[in-house]
Parts: sequence; C-alpha cells; structure tokens
Amino acid sequence: MASDSRWPVQCHLHPSATFTVSPIADTGSFLDVTFVSSIGSSASYTVDAGASSASLTIANVDVAPVLPVVSIASSDPSISEDSASPATFTVTRDGTSGDLAVTLTFSGDAVSGTDFSVSPSEVFDNGLITILDGQSSATFTVSPIANTGSFLDVSFVSSIGSSASYTIDAGASSASLTIANVDVAPVLPVISIASSDASVNEDSASPATFTVTRDGTSGDLAVTLTFSGNAVSGTDFSVSPSEVFDNGLITILDGQSSATFTVSPIADT
Repeated sequence: MASDSRWPVQCHLHPSATFTVSPIADTGSFLDVTFVSSIGSSASYTVDAGASSASLTIANVDVAPVLPVVSIASSDPSISEDSASPATFTVTRDGTSGDLAVTLTFSGDAVSGTDFSVSPSEVFDNGLITILDGQSSATFTVSPIANTGSFLDVSFVSSIGSSASYTIDAGASSASLTIANVDVAPVLPVISIASSDASVNEDSASPATFTVTRDGTSGDLAVTLTFSGNAVSGTDFSVSPSEVFDNGLITILDGQSSATFTVSPIADT
C-alpha cells in the first residue's frame, strides 16, 4: 500500500488526532507486507526527528501451497533400432490430487519420423503430458524406427520444463534413450588407376592404356575421373572411349575388377 503525502491531519484544539489502518485478508500472497506513515514538512510545525514516521507490518496468515515435485525416467537406457518393444518414459509426481499438466522438452540427435515415433503423438507435438487426478504418474512411449540410411547410434532426450504448478526433481529432471544402430556399414571397394606407359612419343602408333581397378567384382561401379596436365585434347591427344574424357566417368561392369581407356598421342608440328 502506497502512502500519500497529500493527506493532511488537522489537530484543531486537541493535542493529537488518529486514523486507523484495517488489514484485508487475501489469498494471492504468502508474504508479510508493511505500511509506513511519515510526517511531511510544514511551516506550521517542526517534526520530531525521533518519531517522524510509524510503520505497521501486516502479517500473512495463509499457508503457501506445497508444490508437487516432478521427475522423469526411462524404462530403458538403450534399445536397438529394430526392437519391437518401445521404451516407456514415466513422469511422476509426489501426491495424486488434481490434474497436473507437465511441460516437456525434447532434444538429442534422433529425428522424429526417421529414428523414432512417440505415443501418444500429442505429447511430442505439444510438449505436454497430464497426470490425471488420483494418479501419481503418466507415461509415453518411444518406438525406434529401423533405417538403412545411417550406421550410427542416435539419442533421444526428454526433459521437464519449468512451471509455477510444480518443482522439478533436480536429480531426475531429464531421461535419455540411446537408439542403437544394428546395420553393418558396407565395406567400400578400394579404387586405383595406373598407366601402361610412363611416356610415349607423339608420333607413336601405340596408345597408352589407363586401367582403373577395384578390389572385388560385385555390381556395376561408376568411377569418377578428373583430368589435368598441359596436354590439350584434340591437339596433343585423344581418349577412347571419348565418353570417358567427355563425362569424366568410367564404369567397371558387374563381374569385372577393372575397366580401361586409352590415350593416343597426336603428332603436331
């Protein structure tokens, strides 16, 4: 309550005058509050320096509600991406009175729809789970999704968000789940290239053969090639098949371990 220095108190012929302050009970605050009245200056009197103001504490009598403590836990620290059994996340409070909406946040490098799905989906979509009246907990499940596009483990983390309706258990404010990869990364073939000749004369009738080789023979394998040097195509050399030079690509066919192209020198004057 703010004081107002514009309120005059007139004593007339009496040595004193009074006013009263009546407290008002409220339920919106659980703290003591203070009321202070001070004497303002005037040409009509001097102010007693030792009694220039008086204060009143209005003591709170309401008991602050005890907020429930909320925690979260996962049934499994890790599950395989091909598991048919989802992990269950349980949000728990101490007490069972009334509906309690708990805010959730989600993090980790697992991607929804690619690595996992949440049920009920509204929990993930809205970041909210409700513990119903009479219940001490609520759950949601995280089901892994098997994929072949990645060969790494990924993580899913759910944390309790802050709210004025509860306090968070500092030791159980988040729960994590590792979705373990079960796919075996393919062993890639090793590619090399070699020339049949280190040098040829420009008037040689025999071209140099370049051989691109892989370890293994399974499946067609397109190998990208780049070309450099100061020799000029069409002036100093030609490549056969010409598509290899034109497209920068050579294909080792299924069942073969290598493919070749030739470089023929062109004599110029």
